[in-house]
Amino acid sequence: MKERQVEQKGRIVTFYSYKGGTGRSLLLANAAMVLASNDRRVAVIDWDLEAPGLHRYLKPFIADAELNETTGLIDLFTGYWDRLTELNAAEAEPPIGWERQYLDIYRYGVTLRLPEGSRGGSIFFVPAGRQNAAYASKVANFKWDDFYNDAGGSGFIDALAQRLRDEFDYVLIDSRTGVSDTAGICTVQLPDDLVVCFTYNNQNVLGASAVAATVQKARSGSEAGRRLRIFPVPTRADYFLQTYLGPRRRLVKQKMGWVLPDEEQREPDRYWAEVEQPYLPAHSYFETLACLTDEPDAPPPSLLIATQQVVRRFTGGEVQRWIPMFDDKTRQDILRQMEGPTGDGTAAASVTTAPEPNAWTEADYAMEPAYYPVGSDLSAQVGADDQSTHWR
Repeated sequence: MKERQVEQKGRIVTFYSYKGGTGRSLLLANAAMVLASNDRRVAVIDWDLEAPGLHRYLKPFIADAELNETTGLIDLFTGYWDRLTELNAAEAEPPIGWERQYLDIYRYGVTLRLPEGSRGGSIFFVPAGRQNAAYASKVANFKWDDFYNDAGGSGFIDALAQRLRDEFDYVLIDSRTGVSDTAGICTVQLPDDLVVCFTYNNQNVLGASAVAATVQKARSGSEAGRRLRIFPVPTRADYFLQTYLGPRRRLVKQKMGWVLPDEEQREPDRYWAEVEQPYLPAHSYFETLACLTDEPDAPPPSLLIATQQVVRRFTGGEVQRWIPMFDDKTRQDILRQMEGPTGDGTAAASVTTAPEPNAWTEADYAMEPAYYPVGSDLSAQVGADDQSTHWR
């Protein structure tokens, strides 16, 4: 591994979307792989407690793939609060440093097992929590207002954020959608950079713009000394429907042009064209990473190339592109794992009764061969005239 030129504090980057279904988690997972391929120490945190799913994109690299035994974020917070309650009930002076164990993030996640011999950095994954029968109850019963008011929640999260910056080069947070307590923590309190993902329909564009304005106002009022950069990222752009795409792009410029960081205001057309994430149908069926499906130098549309452009922005140009971490055979083997076992062509039996929670097995995901082969020319999905992204 190459030596780092400058030792500096890490950065926290939150990935947020006003609505679900934008490909936010996919973009975050892709970005983590690009960073790790460039020898960066990366942490990824699934803060979407109500609908955790980030682990699906990282499944081949996690020993406990279904997270039946792996603790996570909600376990960290409930453990801290339960211990504080016990100390308060004892009516004695709490021992100095009692909370340090809850700031040790390594107790609440797993280091991804990247292929043996792969080059690059590391990815530490903090899931939403252990996915057992008690998970939903833990999340539903955790009162964030009380945590802030009665348990010093704000100071604890600030301390946790500082610990994360000390331990990692980049911390990528997958935030809950919409407007909520946890979304506010992820968008206002924690990040150094905020990536706002949205599709081109009205509710996404207008909602994302409104949230960006709220976040900017909140940060300018409470943390004037800490700059927050906001990177709006259009996702799931369908190049088949050029009739709609042009007007939608113009709407985004009108409603979200003000959001661009100062350094992007000089060439806004270039920014919008380069960060736009294409819609590729196969990603509607599988939780597959772009570094597995896209060739590094393939023509557009390419999620890998679009991801590189987003990463280049929030790293200030420090990380430019994906550096292959494994050979082609390994890549294909991992891709097959992510797409599930190959079906034998027979029809699956219909399910007439509800399964027990977390009772799904690998066999339940069996299906026909992959929608497209590894290394196929994805550009064939669009017309020759539509392969470049025209924002001007």
